[in-house]
Order: sequence, then C-alpha cells, then structure tokens
Amino acid sequence: MSDTGFGDRLRLVLPHVCLVVGTAVYIVTGAHAISFIELSQEHATRAEHMKAVDEAKRTLLEFDYESTEDVNATMALLVEEFVFTVLGAFEEGVRASELAENSTDYQWNFYSSLFFTTTVLTSIGYGNMVPVSQYGRVFCIVYAFFGIPLTICTIADISKFLSDLVELRGAVDLPKEGSDLSSTSEEEVPVLGGSGQAKLVVVLALLAYMAAATEVISHVVHPNWNTIDAAYFTTVTLESFWGPLWEDLSTGPCSPSY
Repeated sequence: MSDTGFGDRLRLVLPHVCLVVGTAVYIVTGAHAISFIELSQEHATRAEHMKAVDEAKRTLLEFDYESTEDVNATMALLVEEFVFTVLGAFEEGVRASELAENSTDYQWNFYSSLFFTTTVLTSIGYGNMVPVSQYGRVFCIVYAFFGIPLTICTIADISKFLSDLVELRGAVDLPKEGSDLSSTSEEEVPVLGGSGQAKLVVVLALLAYMAAATEVISHVVHPNWNTIDAAYFTTVTLESFWGPLWEDLSTGPCSPSY
C-alpha cells in the first residue's frame, strides 16, 4: 500500500521535476553552444583590432619630426587616425582592457554566456551582449524559438506550485451548501481564509525578496553599486523589461553606447 502511494506521488512530482531539470539543461547547453560559436569570432575580432591599434600606435610613436615641415598637421592626422582606430575597436565590442597582449578576459566565456541564455529565455534582454557572427544569430533565433515557450511553461508550473502552497496555507473548511451548519460535512471546500491576508502575504514576500536581492547585490556581488542601482537592476530583472542599466561582471553597472 505504501509502495503504491509512493509510486503515485512519484508520478505526480516527476513531470514537474523533469520540466525544471530539462529547462536548466537547455540553458546550460545553450550557454556552451553560444560560447563555442562566438568565442572564435571574438578571438578573430580582437586579434584584428589589436593589430590595427598596434600599427597605429607604432606609426605615431615612430614619427620622424624632422622629416616634414608641417609637424603639427602631420601629428594631428596621426593622432586622429589612432583615435579612429581605437574607437573602431570599441564599436566592435573590444574594450581597452582586452587590447592588452595575452589577455584572457573574453566576453563570451561560459558564465557570461550562461547569463546571456538565461536573459534570452526569460525575455529580459539587457542588451550588454549580442551575437555578432551569422551562425551565432541564427542559433539565437532557433534557440529562443524553442526555449522561450519551454521557459514560460516552467515558470508557470513553478508559479502554480507556489500558488497552491499559499492556498493550502490559507485554506479553511466550510460546510457544504445546504447542509446543517451544526454537522460536519464530509466534503471539504478549500477557500482562501482571509483572501486579502493571503494577497498581502504574497506582496510582502515579493517586496522582502526584492529588498534582500538589492542588499546582496549592493553589498556582496557588486560593492561598488549603490542601493538605487541595485534596486533598479533587481526591478528590471523581476519585471522582465529592458532598462539601460546592465550588469558588467567586471566593472559594475554600465550603460551601453549608442
């Protein structure tokens, strides 16, 4: 009898567990795939811009001041060319720290890719990372096409589970309609005991969750963030809309250039 009860519970819980685990595996697998695709492109782009910046810098430093009459005009031209080269690298997503030789600070590492796939599937889209290769963009389209519905189903399933917990905690037993109030009904009708109280508990739990996340982000994850930045980032994340503040894993809150 107990084995039958355990089997029934297992069959009831297993689909929900498989849904959550499957979504997690899908996110991690997608992170590995997009990292593999974009990292090679990032290597090539960085090498190209490093070479261009080095050549422009060498030309500027090795300029022979005695070889031309109009030194100021020539210097201004060389400086302008150097600045233009550096800005070109920046527009392609290459940061100044990445121009250093033997730099291992790659944008499309696994953790950044995991952050990217998670925000894609949850429809947040901070915009701090975008695939630049054609293969990466095609992969992102197909990945989001199947992954977003999967994630929505998973979030809805978890939300239903939490909602059932709240209803279970606040449920009261009312006598069946038409029965004697003094007698105990064989059928129990679960309703929210103090529906307003249950809703208030949910709202307070959400606010407490956001406050805790804000404190953790501003004091542990990114100590250089102030409370307002951390609260804004938390709100953007939980409400799933895009905002100009996004999380740079190395420098803190940044605003993308346009």
